[in-house]
Amino acid sequence: MMKSLQSPEFLKGLKRLSLISRHKFPGQRIGERKTIRKGHSVEFKDYKEYNPGDDIRFIDWNVWGRLDSFFIKIFYNEENQHVFQMLDLSRSMSSGNPSKWDFMLQFAAATSYVALASKDLVQTYPFGQTLLSSAPRCLGLGQYPRLVQHLQSLRPARESKLYQPVEDILQLENRNGILYLVSDFFFEEEVLDTALKKLAYYGFDVNVIQVLSPEEIRPDLRGFHALKDMETEREMEIDIGNNLLSAYEETLQEHLAMVEKTAKKYRFRYLFADSSQDCNKIVVQLLQQAKRGR
Repeated sequence: MMKSLQSPEFLKGLKRLSLISRHKFPGQRIGERKTIRKGHSVEFKDYKEYNPGDDIRFIDWNVWGRLDSFFIKIFYNEENQHVFQMLDLSRSMSSGNPSKWDFMLQFAAATSYVALASKDLVQTYPFGQTLLSSAPRCLGLGQYPRLVQHLQSLRPARESKLYQPVEDILQLENRNGILYLVSDFFFEEEVLDTALKKLAYYGFDVNVIQVLSPEEIRPDLRGFHALKDMETEREMEIDIGNNLLSAYEETLQEHLAMVEKTAKKYRFRYLFADSSQDCNKIVVQLLQQAKRGR
């Protein structure tokens, strides 16, 4: 069972992660390429409803006088990043023990927490065949509970596509930023290449996070089994022996290499994760890569 994204234990780990981010990697965002920043400007961009934890200094009292409701002014700072989370909701992501789904939500919560602590704007985009219910934009740690509530409300879709959700994001966003794409990446090479090429063209700094379960990495199956595709629901009975397992491992390694090669083709960062790993350690790896400018 997945640990609560707001449990004292999980939050303690996130606070430690945020401290590591600030002190060991000062000035470096997770997943950000090294850039030269000049000047400093602040621009008013939008309003959002007040939530407990928001900075009351930014309440717009004129709006309160007209609507009798509290709204917060949102300012985008030239130094603030936009952080986007693209989360694959396909049924295959719910497989594994621990499941890829649980790892994905914990990873999204961890990277969002660090981004919010850095005063960066976070937008979550779950996707199936198209974009699904996106969370409201979040700015500041006071918005973390709201973001977690959205993450925990997500449910698996039947299957996922990649190109159409990317197109949907480009229609919605007029600004690029750091983007985490979290999936098991059971996509054809052409599909993956086309989607990443589009994100590269529009200037997104993409982190490709490929998650597989221990059972997918090291299947422990022998004999006759009825296997079911979680997305198409097709079933097949097969006799699993050493030869088939060897062929599976070879095919899997080729697929992993393809995903990594395609990501690096566009100078995107690639990380492979086993769903049994501590997601916070994966986030630290991203910080280390970012510091090296990779």
